[in-house]
Amino acid sequence: MASVDSRGSELPTVANNSQIVEQLGEPASVWLYFSQLSQIPRRSGCEADVLRMLEEFATERQFECRRDAAGNTVISRPGSGTGREAPTVVIQNHVDMVCVKGDTSRHDFSMDPIRFVRDGGWGDDWLTADDTTLGSDNGIGVAIALSVLDLPQEASLPPIEALFTVDEETGLTGVQKLDPGLVTGRTLLNLDTEQWGEICVGSAGTGTTEILLPVHREAPAGDAVCMQLEVSGLLGGHSGAEIQCDRANAVKLAARAARRLLAAAPGSQLVDLAGGELRNSIPRRAAATLLVAGRDCSAALQAAADASRAAFLAEYGTVETALQLSWREAEAPPWGPPALRRQRLAAALPALLPPARGAQVLPQHPWPPRDLEQPRGRGGLRRRGLPSDHDHALVGPRRARVGPGRHRGHGNALRGPRGAAPGVLGLAARPRLGPARPHQGGLRRGARPGAAHQGEPRGARVRRPVGAPPGARRGLHRA
Repeated sequence: MASVDSRGSELPTVANNSQIVEQLGEPASVWLYFSQLSQIPRRSGCEADVLRMLEEFATERQFECRRDAAGNTVISRPGSGTGREAPTVVIQNHVDMVCVKGDTSRHDFSMDPIRFVRDGGWGDDWLTADDTTLGSDNGIGVAIALSVLDLPQEASLPPIEALFTVDEETGLTGVQKLDPGLVTGRTLLNLDTEQWGEICVGSAGTGTTEILLPVHREAPAGDAVCMQLEVSGLLGGHSGAEIQCDRANAVKLAARAARRLLAAAPGSQLVDLAGGELRNSIPRRAAATLLVAGRDCSAALQAAADASRAAFLAEYGTVETALQLSWREAEAPPWGPPALRRQRLAAALPALLPPARGAQVLPQHPWPPRDLEQPRGRGGLRRRGLPSDHDHALVGPRRARVGPGRHRGHGNALRGPRGAAPGVLGLAARPRLGPARPHQGGLRRGARPGAAHQGEPRGARVRRPVGAPPGARRGLHRA
């Protein structure tokens, strides 16, 4: 008997994946390979199984398969038909995926396959997943590459080098460590894009900033009650592709609500604030734990929580339709003494607040118009360790259309005057935060497209197969 959810609907199974794929039509081979890929867990840094699948694919077809020390893999198909003497074309994709699941999902990304759901609502027809990310970034590109490699031997194709890179989602590690000798082609098509019929040229600069905030704890009052505030149900999203969509950031909302509650109950103390799944995703869920001085202020705290919820719904209700803010009594945390010294993490709350949404739009360059200059999405706030003297880390990616020159400016702000707290990711230089320790990950240069990349003659080559003039846009996070 099939399993059902709380509404009585049948839960998707892997068998359902095959049934769904059979109904999707053409290109059938792309859907077939995407279905096979979705049965293989492939979170960043754990790509061994999918790389083994690629090697088996190449061996079965007697294609050459090479791998470098980082794990990047190339499958080479000789030219065929009228393309035998054509220049080699490199088709590049990454094999890892962003692994994010719903608040109540029991999915284990280390072992469970992705379960498909076909959603025909809102007048469209979408392939989604059962309360998890689908893995189409960049799984659909991998499936397209395999489908091209599997075309009949009489097909007119140039020599193809299908390049599959690893660990893209957590820092482009595979690309950075790519052995230059792995590929010979000088023309590369990257299939990690969002819009069909558009050519994405150029790339954005990117980097990761991690700020360590030392925290110190003190003994709470004897009658203190431990309470937890949780923000959940947000849309989240990819910080590169959806940072400009005006979605809420759960860490920021939890910080705002915690500040309101602390003000409503004098003497209350902050125990913990954490949220966010991955550094390159907009946090969907976050929680703040407080020690409340007795139960006499419960009415004031409830009023503050209700006011926070109303404010959030007023700001985000049309976008974040499932936004939830809950407030309940909680068990004391397993470490102690539990209360954070007021001057520490509580003082850091304002640093998490501006801007309230997922991105900040800075002054724009002349080309292209209406482009997002620099998203400042916080990837999350987390504990680095226990017990009490360890740090909280504020982690987030930085992507911009400008190159390292602008990033160097942020690096100077990061250090701050006389070693004060960093001025990056919305943290102004606030000496009261104490010895915050910033660490900025490897900054990568953005590539500005030249005149040769804007329209003809290259665009004309896309017009015929697509059936319309190509759209052109500058990549927000291509690297």
